[in-house]
Amino acid sequence: MGNRSATPAEKCEEWQKEDRSFSLDDIDELEELQATAFEKSPQGNHTTNPSPQPQGSEGPSQSEMARKLSKAKKRKAELSDLLATEMRDVRVALQDIAGAIKTTNRRIRSEEEIVEELIRLGFGGDYLMEGTEFLVADPIRANTFFAFPEEVRRDWLLRKLAC
Repeated sequence: MGNRSATPAEKCEEWQKEDRSFSLDDIDELEELQATAFEKSPQGNHTTNPSPQPQGSEGPSQSEMARKLSKAKKRKAELSDLLATEMRDVRVALQDIAGAIKTTNRRIRSEEEIVEELIRLGFGGDYLMEGTEFLVADPIRANTFFAFPEEVRRDWLLRKLAC
């Protein structure tokens, strides 16, 4: 950020000469300079003396800079509050997802997996299509189908399709 200025007012003048606006990092730097100036101020006088403005300069006055700094601090606080709210929302959503994963220990079968198993069991034609639609429509039903021993799966599905 260039050379270090002694006071916040000098830093603002520098930035104005560069024709730039304040960023959040600039505000942090100004706060740091202000705190340093406050610590260095004489005992009993806890205000920083503004640097005199040179005659004919177009720079902002000390009060204007203080107003801009105050507004920038408020914007920074609002941004921090907004980010904190968003982070809380993300955390809650992730907790919900984690909870759903913990409670759902069932594997969801893909359509391809179901079709392959039906073909392997000897289903074809209409039975293959109806069986696939029947199992794909309900993941719990598909998991029940796969929970049976292989020799029972075909009979179970034929009974369910007949109903």
